[in-house]
Amino acid sequence: KDSHALMMQIDEAHKVLDDFCDPNSVFGALITSGSTTKPNTEPPCDSIQSIPDCTARATCQWNSITVACEDHPCFKHCGETDCVADTTNKCKFNNGTLQCEKT
Repeated sequence: KDSHALMMQIDEAHKVLDDFCDPNSVFGALITSGSTTKPNTEPPCDSIQSIPDCTARATCQWNSITVACEDHPCFKHCGETDCVADTTNKCKFNNGTLQCEKT
């Protein structure tokens, strides 16, 4: 018996699928880390307290208004196509980590 079946309206699919590319969700961490065995082990950006440590990470940016480290907009892209298409944030796809990073 398949216990993974899920009945839902197509309009409600985003509720299930939105976490797939969210690096803070369990499944999203697996996808964005490029690993099939364990989630991304780097601490989340919002746990970094110093500007130098934050800006040194290719997936983080320092927000001077909130005075906090946060995910860079590039890091929110799940795949290479969306990543390289984002010319506004100057994103690049890292083939080693399989994640979108700032340049």
